[in-house]
Amino acid sequence: MMPASAENFNADVSHELTHFIKDYAPDSYADFQNTVISYLAEQNNTTLEEMISEYSKRYEGVKSIKNREDIISEITADSVADFLNDKEIYR
Repeated sequence: MMPASAENFNADVSHELTHFIKDYAPDSYADFQNTVISYLAEQNNTTLEEMISEYSKRYEGVKSIKNREDIISEITADSVADFLNDKEIYR
């Protein structure tokens, strides 16, 4: 659940909506997640393993992040928040 005082409400809603989609349309979400991760790796000249390593450090100690799948889910949700709130990405 996001706090009512969230700095970027649209980004937070986008992020949480991605988790909702994962729960209610897992097959479609899996395809979507693969597309997002591939896009990020290409655009940022990185690998999934490097992204996981970075996020593992960022989320260290967060009880809701228990495994690799949770980390990949956070990477995807954060990216959706960026995609939906970045006007430049559509130009």
